[in-house]
Amino acid sequence: VRMEHQFFDDPIKYYNSMLDDMLTAVKYIFIETYKFGYQTIGARFRDVLVKKAREGVEVKVLIDSWGGGAIPDHFFDDLRAAGGEVRFFQKIKINFDFFTRSHRRNHRKIMIID
Repeated sequence: VRMEHQFFDDPIKYYNSMLDDMLTAVKYIFIETYKFGYQTIGARFRDVLVKKAREGVEVKVLIDSWGGGAIPDHFFDDLRAAGGEVRFFQKIKINFDFFTRSHRRNHRKIMIID
């Protein structure tokens, strides 16, 4: 397998390349990320993930709860109904040590596609 390296200086081209890669998935798509928007770009990602899950591709998404805190509760309903899995990393808890414990966030950005 030959791996190509491509660098992007335009976020839209980068997102479109990721979406194109996701559309080629046959077995699985695993995403781990800090931030996942629910507006235009996030909805496009979600829609592709739903499509692939309906095709039988295993879809798992892990989002940091701080970075994904604005996502409406129903945003991933179709993905879950199609068999996809969505989880949020380290729910925010108010405690005496809020500024040290609550800032142990997951800033990884990983996408693995078969």
